[in-house]
Amino acid sequence: MVISESTGWIKPFSRSVQAFVLALMVLLLPASPIACAALSGSLRFLRFYGDSVKRSAKTLRALYRADVIARNLERLLGQFFATAPADEFCVEGDCTHCGQCCLDRSCVFLTWTPSGLSRCSIHNTWFWKLTSCGTYPIDAQSIDTYNCPSFRAIPIRVVR
Repeated sequence: MVISESTGWIKPFSRSVQAFVLALMVLLLPASPIACAALSGSLRFLRFYGDSVKRSAKTLRALYRADVIARNLERLLGQFFATAPADEFCVEGDCTHCGQCCLDRSCVFLTWTPSGLSRCSIHNTWFWKLTSCGTYPIDAQSIDTYNCPSFRAIPIRVVR
């Protein structure tokens, strides 16, 4: 995607929205176990309140480091305001349940099976479908961000 001068506002705007959302989430951190329990349907977040708050804080740090909110907003806005078509990719692979895409294994909803495979406690819920988790992997950048060993993005050569 090529961003022209008229769309140069997208990146700063996306960063500002991300800063606002993450700051709001930090303020609401004490309520995070309640939200996690409601979203997952599991009371373990309430039973282990302190651990849930710590894991939620770790998730927020990972969201910030990976620029998840800003990247997704840039992608969305870029689709509407780009002056040239985006590079097209075909994504290949199958999930190996390594947990890398789960914010580098720091998502509050991430659990592990006894055999060492990652599991998401909100997988396929309405909330999961709203997050970038529900569309992962969407492009080469998302695969690279998490150093995913399961998927690869292959550029599609467009012949004009």
